[in-house]
Amino acid sequence: MTAGPAAGKPLTLNDLPVPEHRDTAWRILHDHGRLIELDNGFAATRPDIIEAVMKNPEIFSSKEAFDSLGSPIPLVPIAFDPPP
Repeated sequence: MTAGPAAGKPLTLNDLPVPEHRDTAWRILHDHGRLIELDNGFAATRPDIIEAVMKNPEIFSSKEAFDSLGSPIPLVPIAFDPPP
């Protein structure tokens, strides 16, 4: 198993061993920083950033996060924006 992208290459969801090794995928994201820009969005890895994202759905919407078929991340209730 690889430990992330090659040096100098931007991180993508395809670089992460999801769903087989979620703990490893989370460590890779966590090691990249507090808020990581991915090829199709952002990933928040620290409690303060996650709280800010969760409390501001008008800024940080998950509406398009799972639009692509075959997403390696399964949909869970927390992946949906709250009702307007």
